[in-house]
Amino acid sequence: MVPRLKGEIFLESMAQGDSATMSQEHSQQAVRQRCLTALAAVSSRPSVVKESTPVLLQVLTSSHTGTGSFSLEEVISVCHNLQRIAEHAQDTEETGRVFHDIIIPRLLGLALQAAMQGSSDHQSPLVEESVLSAMVPVISTTCVRLQSQLAGQTASRAVSLFLDGDTSFLPENAFPSQIQLLKKQAGDSWSQSQMVCLLMGCVCSLPRSVEVPQMDRLLLELEELSCTCDHPLSYTSAAKCYAGLVNKRPAGEASSPVLDLNEDWSSECW
Repeated sequence: MVPRLKGEIFLESMAQGDSATMSQEHSQQAVRQRCLTALAAVSSRPSVVKESTPVLLQVLTSSHTGTGSFSLEEVISVCHNLQRIAEHAQDTEETGRVFHDIIIPRLLGLALQAAMQGSSDHQSPLVEESVLSAMVPVISTTCVRLQSQLAGQTASRAVSLFLDGDTSFLPENAFPSQIQLLKKQAGDSWSQSQMVCLLMGCVCSLPRSVEVPQMDRLLLELEELSCTCDHPLSYTSAAKCYAGLVNKRPAGEASSPVLDLNEDWSSECW
């Protein structure tokens, strides 16, 4: 069934073009939407998840590169359907590995490619706030269900990416060596800093038992971004991530020196 649905999705995408009438385009989009929903509906067993999720990721890739005529609404729908799979697929180690090894790295990689994209005729929809906001629950829903070992690896990877620019776990790794996703960008640029919402999805939904590495340094960077950046998605996500990490601390645990030193600054910023 998955190959048939994939064929319908990409056949309709290729068929849509300048010669298509408005009614034809709406009809084609409706067919694709039904196929995307059907993919999520049949993806309960791990074997099907391994087959269906690459199709959804291919839609995101095609929309990012401009090789497919997918609308912004369809891109958002793909994210919603990935979230449905994360919610309803059988909770097995095999399913967890699909999301840990393939889906989360692919989402982060595509978002980073879009964020670093220079001026071109095609602007990736993956820089749109609505798309990034739809990616967050895909990641957070996955992290809630990951087994402890995989959850710990996810936390470590995400923190290394956002603090140190470590892209070694991302597919098609051809990124610059100097990436600073938690720094305010020059001028009015915000495409990289807004990715902090994906960091929030990675670390704030993890069980309390999963240690987030470099916590103090991460809190400092998040606090600075939330106080210095004037892009709404960037500073609100940084503040929410900061609060989420603080709330993960066990009750009664001694506060971090970072929290003590920055208490006054935090109250002024927020």
